[in-house]
Parts: sequence; C-alpha cells; structure tokens
Amino acid sequence: MTNCSPTSPKLERPVNERSGGGRAHGHAHQRARGPRRKEDGLLELSPSLDRLVPTGHLTGMFDVKIPSIEKNLTGLSLREAHKRRTSSQLRHTALRLFLSKGYDATKAEDIAEKAGVSVRTFFRYFPTKDEVVFKGQGAWANAVIASYLRQPEARSATDAICEALIEAAENMDRKSVKAYAEIVEKSQILRGKAARLVAISTREIAIAVAKRRGLDEPDAQARLFTEVAVATYQMAVKDWRDGRAADLLEDLIRDRFRLLLRIFGNKA
Repeated sequence: MTNCSPTSPKLERPVNERSGGGRAHGHAHQRARGPRRKEDGLLELSPSLDRLVPTGHLTGMFDVKIPSIEKNLTGLSLREAHKRRTSSQLRHTALRLFLSKGYDATKAEDIAEKAGVSVRTFFRYFPTKDEVVFKGQGAWANAVIASYLRQPEARSATDAICEALIEAAENMDRKSVKAYAEIVEKSQILRGKAARLVAISTREIAIAVAKRRGLDEPDAQARLFTEVAVATYQMAVKDWRDGRAADLLEDLIRDRFRLLLRIFGNKA
C-alpha cells in the first residue's frame, strides 16, 4: 500500500505515555467494522458548502435499477424485503423531486403522490423530510473510525487517517455527489443541518484519533489534526466532484495529503 506521505510524521504522544505511564492502545484495533450499505449513505456539506464530507456511500443513488435493488433483498423475509423496497422507492422519488423542484418547494404530499403511497406511509419511513437526505448520516464517520483504529500501530497518524478516509470513500459516485451537492446548496435548511452533522462527525473522529494515542478525550492536538485531515479530504472530494483533476479519488486524496505536508514542511 502506498503511503499518503513518504515520511509522514506521527502525532506526539502524551507525556505520561511517553514516560511509560500511558495505557496501551493495541486493543483499539479490535473494534469491529460495522455493515455499510450503499443505499444508506449520503454526503454532508461543510458550513462553507465547498467541502464535502461523506457519511456513507452514494453509488447509484439516482440511477439504481430494479434488479440491483432486488439483489440486495436476497435472503430477507417478505416483510423486510417489502420495507426495504418501499423505503428505497420513496427515497429515490424524493431525491429526484428535490433535484427538479428544490428541497424547500417539495412537500411530503408531493413525494407520496409521486411514489403512489399515502403521506402517512411516507412519514412512517422518514419521520422528517430532511431524513430523506441525511439518512445513514453516521455511516461515514463510523467507517472512518473503524478503519483508522485498524491501521497498524507503526503507521503514522497522517498515513492512518489518509488510508481510513480513502477506504470510507471507495464506493463514491461522482454523479451522485454532484446531485447531492446541488440539493443541499439550494436549501438554507439543509445547509444548516449539514453543517451540524459535519461537526458531529469530526468530533467523533477526533475521539478515535485521541484513543489511538492512549487518551480518553481529544486534546487540542487531536482536534486540530482531525479538523485539518477532514478539510484536506473535503478538498480532494470537491476537486474530484468538479472535475478539476482526472485522478481516481483514491489518488487525489493521497495527493492532497502530500501537498499539505509539503506546505507545512512535512511537519503537519
């Protein structure tokens, strides 16, 4: 595996751990990786609206065909399969309406009518309209955290977070990312909600960064490191989304982390 930086530095450990008083953190790598379903993920936008932080996977969200949906239902009970199918149908219908009419101008009644169900059925699957956009909001952060804590202890914090971010983004689809950004950017309501979710995800990742260093809570170093790492990743996703670079997203993320280290003299 190619490192994100040839000589990327390690985050400094707390004084008590360097002197032998810190607790071991090897057990952190035993954290299990949770299930990740393509249909459950979306993206979040940062407060500035120009930096994307995925919370899950968008692959095929706006062009999923019935056979691909049915494949994901294999082995489920008839009742559970019906619930998944209905939820997927409602979500795809809603997202298409958000793209054509705008989120704020689209009512729950419009979605229900277009999908051929009652409004009551819509709210049974999505308690609020914005849940359609942000369903599965914790999936991305959970994926990053699980991957980060599985990284070898010998790997630097920079390389570990870079590889974790790459792994969490492996199923992202450019068309879906663009569509999501278009929906969110046009709604003040969604922009505010997205900003709050970004902050939550970043705090959760900072806790994992601290844990890898043997800390119970993030200190200033862990918080700053996480904020910078997430911002670097967001820039890579936005450049990829907007076609500013022809690279694969994986390569672009690594390139942006290397650029960060060059800017700060390999001391970032």
